Amino acid sequence: MAWLLRQAGFDVVTLEGGYKNYRHAVLAGFSEPRYPLLILGGRTGSGKTKVLWALQRLGEQVLDLERLANHKGSAFGFIGEPPQPKVEQFENDLWQALRQFDLSRRIWVENESRSIGRIYVPDAFWAQMKAAPLLQLDIPHTARIQNLLDDYVLTDKDDLRAAFLKIEKKLGGQHLKAALEALDRDDFAAAADIALHYYDKTYQHGLDTNQSPDIQVFRFEHGDPALIARELQVRSSLELEVRGSKFEAPSAEPELQTSNFKLQTLPELQTSNFKLQTSIAIFASGGGSNARRIMEHFSGSEQVRVALVVSNKADAGVLEVAREHGVPTHLISRKSFYETEDILSVLQEKSVDFVVLAGFLWLVPGYLVRAFPRKIVNIHPALLPKYGGKGMYGAHVHEAVKAAGETETGITIHFVNEQYDDGDIIFQAKCPIAPDDSPADIARNVLRLEHEHFPQVIENLVSSF
Repeated sequence: MAWLLRQAGFDVVTLEGGYKNYRHAVLAGFSEPRYPLLILGGRTGSGKTKVLWALQRLGEQVLDLERLANHKGSAFGFIGEPPQPKVEQFENDLWQALRQFDLSRRIWVENESRSIGRIYVPDAFWAQMKAAPLLQLDIPHTARIQNLLDDYVLTDKDDLRAAFLKIEKKLGGQHLKAALEALDRDDFAAAADIALHYYDKTYQHGLDTNQSPDIQVFRFEHGDPALIARELQVRSSLELEVRGSKFEAPSAEPELQTSNFKLQTLPELQTSNFKLQTSIAIFASGGGSNARRIMEHFSGSEQVRVALVVSNKADAGVLEVAREHGVPTHLISRKSFYETEDILSVLQEKSVDFVVLAGFLWLVPGYLVRAFPRKIVNIHPALLPKYGGKGMYGAHVHEAVKAAGETETGITIHFVNEQYDDGDIIFQAKCPIAPDDSPADIARNVLRLEHEHFPQVIENLVSSF
């Protein structure tokens, strides 16, 4: 059979002794070797997973147990995740992940309870986690609520209700009633605050009984995962070395580890087309949920950075999102945008290479299209060429789709030209429309697609330059 599969072009490995021996190797691999683990802790909503991803982009080794388990670890952890694997499959996947690591370097792991949904962390590996240094994040309560909103606000409210009902006994009848009422009036922030009240008590108990030999608390006045990851990378190395728990961090030239690196420090690399990163500008008119996803996706990336956010509305939520992530902002007026070319100087000053429209409602003028040929992209909340053109944005699109009796809708990512929604299509993704879906239901499903696909499509486009 192995020979036949090789002839068909597959890479084949023959297991000596068969699957039984393989399983023996898997289970033994959780005891030995000793893994150089660093455990990243923090209360619910601290954005630990996002920080892990940012650390990975900085070159750190990261083990994402929640991704392997298809579960975020709490009563709400099943929401938005595919079905969990069997325990045996999880163990196999975990062992394969561990085998890829360089054991001379540290491995970051999120602090988890013994069970992740219906998956249990193997006893031997769990013992290694409990014996490893614990780095505890402490971020503001408001930032934690925002993280929960980012993760769950687009969720079916029935799933959120079911999750609250799971913790009814510990939450208490009065708090449960308040949480369900908050969901009914779409006050997701209030519901998240109630959930944190329960989880904070649970987490504190776990922290009080934690047996880690080395617990450090890292306090931040913000919740930006990229900035947290950068500081953790430096401070954890210094403090663990002082405490005697020294693990090797990624090797790199010191200059490349700073965000204000200047080319003149390496004169031999100075060429007219040499750039360390591709810089993108996001144009947006609204709340900025897509902008937030894009910033989080490229948080800590060495290839792409969000250099600027441009808006035509002084009260647009996207401006606050940019400030939270430390991204400069620029406000434009209709007169300056259409009667001058001042925006080109602003983009040049930030070394912008690529422009992303993420809910930007104005038509892009010709001079800007010509300055960035096939380097301006837009996302539209429908399957173009249907339901595009002037005035077709936001709720207007979803109401038109519903009125037409469509059975599916989706998103379109396309290059921008001088007409509304008329540029070449780059990518589309679809979702079904149930007969009883309202325009609001359609909007939620489409927004899920936008958040899922837009950042990755941007990354693919930028990497093709």
